[in-house]
Amino acid sequence: MYTGSVLTQSMGETLVQMTAEYNSYEKYDEEPMSKCTDYSKAFYGTSTVGERGQVVIPAEARAELGIHAGDKLLMLRHPAHAGLMMFKIEAAREFLNEFSAMLEGAETKEGNS
Repeated sequence: MYTGSVLTQSMGETLVQMTAEYNSYEKYDEEPMSKCTDYSKAFYGTSTVGERGQVVIPAEARAELGIHAGDKLLMLRHPAHAGLMMFKIEAAREFLNEFSAMLEGAETKEGNS
């Protein structure tokens, strides 16, 4: 079982590896996926669940992601692992709009073939 700094180091190394692998893929006719997050910078630390189920979001994460008291967050179960993913509602909406535009572009491109 991992604990403390061993867990942090292991996760950091895994995230660096994931970033390298992810950035090696290319989109169809576009440049390599340069917009992809550097996963080695995506780890903010750990948080302990309180008695009432509350979790403190690290200050660095709140500052970097613009999360403020009163913001609504979307909580999702990770599709492949036992974990949670948290998004600001606005960020989720922005992603869905971008994804929708990509789908429309793909349908248009497919229709012209």
